[in-house]
Amino acid sequence: MRIALYIEPHKSSHANFYTKVLFKKEIESRGHVLDIYIPNDKINIKKDGKEPYISTVTELSNFYGIPIIEGVPKPSKYGMLFVFEDYYKDWSGKAEDYRKCISRLFNKGGKNVLCLKDDTIMEVRPINSTNIIYGIPSNKLMTERDSLNIDRKYHYWILPSNVKHFIMPVISNLSMPKPNALSKKDFYQKYGLDSNLKIIAYLPGKVRKWRSKFYKDKIDNYNKNFKTTLLQTNWFLDNFDVINNILRDLGYQLVGKLHIRDSNKFIKGDTNKYTKTKYIKYVDQYHSHELLKYADYAITFATTMVYQLYLYDLPTLDLGTGIYYPRWAFTNPENRVITPLQNFRYGRDLIYGEVVNFREFQKDPKKYLNTFFTKKFNIETFKYRYNNPIYGNSYGKGIKDIANILMQVISRI
Repeated sequence: MRIALYIEPHKSSHANFYTKVLFKKEIESRGHVLDIYIPNDKINIKKDGKEPYISTVTELSNFYGIPIIEGVPKPSKYGMLFVFEDYYKDWSGKAEDYRKCISRLFNKGGKNVLCLKDDTIMEVRPINSTNIIYGIPSNKLMTERDSLNIDRKYHYWILPSNVKHFIMPVISNLSMPKPNALSKKDFYQKYGLDSNLKIIAYLPGKVRKWRSKFYKDKIDNYNKNFKTTLLQTNWFLDNFDVINNILRDLGYQLVGKLHIRDSNKFIKGDTNKYTKTKYIKYVDQYHSHELLKYADYAITFATTMVYQLYLYDLPTLDLGTGIYYPRWAFTNPENRVITPLQNFRYGRDLIYGEVVNFREFQKDPKKYLNTFFTKKFNIETFKYRYNNPIYGNSYGKGIKDIANILMQVISRI
């Protein structure tokens, strides 16, 4: 069968696109043809300081050595359509979900559409069609939301319980082997790292989004959860030189990776107060796999990435509250956290590592960091390594596992 995979601009990163290359090759090894379509974002790519997930289709195609078709697929050429779980409403200049438009055309032509869970973000944006079959890692968030009677307006990013769906691992799992990965030696050399020091991956939240809220006089206007994260992160950044020296004395160096929505302008020069480029080397998004593979620990704040780092056997110290999910920083009429992760200590149980005990950390950073970074963590004892409410059984799964599930689904429809 000839299958089209449609990917929205900005919704697949340089960091994880190699998993789509593996996906294409595996599907085609099963006797099918998989063509990848990505429209070029000719509007936002020209905006100053705006760096899309995918700069150009040509750049991505050349880097990975595979054909990518610029545009959208036509149903007459294909027997089935694959789309992913999210869309970017601004790329065309219209606030429109192009997945919906393309899916409708395929359905009208009698062709099946599968919406697959690609990214490790928590969201799944419904396409609002009864003819779509969704592949998701877990339906736990759906059942938790319903059992807690949470209004869907707060969690529009979770699928309605009545949609047709099947369970599959996430595709963009950076623990999957990367064919052209740098060796550890080459990685250290490329980024000028100290070969005598181990790596702590430094993974801040979206600088583009949070920087305007840092150091604001009106911090009391934010909800308690967000305010706590801001205060603790501000203290960390203000004392960064001290903390960096402590970590180096412990035998570690911080190596950063920007959020995939952030532009490289945030790491130009050596005086950026948010990214601390004076002290930290940042890797290109293309080498995200290598950073997570060669790091021994991670430090995070203000990012849902903290929930996925168990997939990479990476113990994590979170500097915020450990409570992150869509709308975690917003207020609501009740001025409280509204989440289907309530029964998992609002998400903190899903962190492989610890949420910082900030009072203890502030009193004696050296003692606190020494305790955490000399502690032995064992992924085999992590309660949610399997049956994770967000990622299901994605741990340790590869592209072959995903393809096996898809072949079974396709054979039944």
